[in-house]
Amino acid sequence: MSAFLVGNEHIQCLVDAGLRDMSVHPLSWYVGNQRRELNEITADRVGQMLNKENRRSINHRYPKDANQDPIPMFKWRLLVDPRRDPVFVLKAIDCYEYQSCEHEGGETSEAKAFCAALRSKMIGELPGYDKMKAWPVGS
Repeated sequence: MSAFLVGNEHIQCLVDAGLRDMSVHPLSWYVGNQRRELNEITADRVGQMLNKENRRSINHRYPKDANQDPIPMFKWRLLVDPRRDPVFVLKAIDCYEYQSCEHEGGETSEAKAFCAALRSKMIGELPGYDKMKAWPVGS
């Protein structure tokens, strides 16, 4: 299967999902020992970071075509209804990670850490997740 550069709409979906319910649980992750957080001020930087990581992967996978297309500029915009089903967002994370995993360093990248934090947040939003006992098996 060929790798591709995801569009800004895809990045917007990830950023919007990370911004949900910020007052309760702001999305944060670590790069080395530095804590990063997604908020309306950092949204553009995070979106651009995701675009760049995806480009690194494409360039590694297809070195002859490296840098043929410019990295799209990401500018976060507040959507009227940014809520997406958690399963939709989980699939978007899976797709993004698949398109961004080709190069060395991908497993330790900020994008990977962001996706792990967002995945955890989306799992917590699955219907019924908050009502399930913490340890349902063998408790």
